[in-house]
Amino acid sequence: MKLISRTILPFLLACASLTAETIPSFQSLGPNEKLEIRFSSFGCFHQKHYRFIVTSHQAEVFQVQKTWTGTEKGLVQTDEEFLGITPLSEGDLTRLDSLIEFYRAVPSIFSTTHEEISIQSFSGNEPPQRFEFVDESGETASMESVLTFPELARRVSEERTPDSNPE
Repeated sequence: MKLISRTILPFLLACASLTAETIPSFQSLGPNEKLEIRFSSFGCFHQKHYRFIVTSHQAEVFQVQKTWTGTEKGLVQTDEEFLGITPLSEGDLTRLDSLIEFYRAVPSIFSTTHEEISIQSFSGNEPPQRFEFVDESGETASMESVLTFPELARRVSEERTPDSNPE
């Protein structure tokens, strides 16, 4: 048992450290870099699925439709609607990085909301990297220090809706 703990534990800690260092930062995206985020949220009274492509301080937002197959495949994507593009300020990028830091912390709190986040990083000709998170804390909706993915989608939807009170 000592041999296993002396050989495997350092290896696992090194892998965890490497993963933590390679998670891309929204604030440091270069001109040939982009992040593709797939976000799903399930709760007692909601089910939301989005895809985001973040490049050069903007986000393209897509609403994804999924259908239950009744098999081990579970939910599968059946349609996707482009909602629009929204600019991202430096503050937005900071709040998105804070959101990823929160997801990395693996909250131990449990709620009825289950969120699945998949981030794929594209940088020039390098092979894409993928990072996945699950959050069952239900806390992000009340955190002002983060910019949530549903909040980004809502922003685009509000920009598409004509103002009902023109001046």
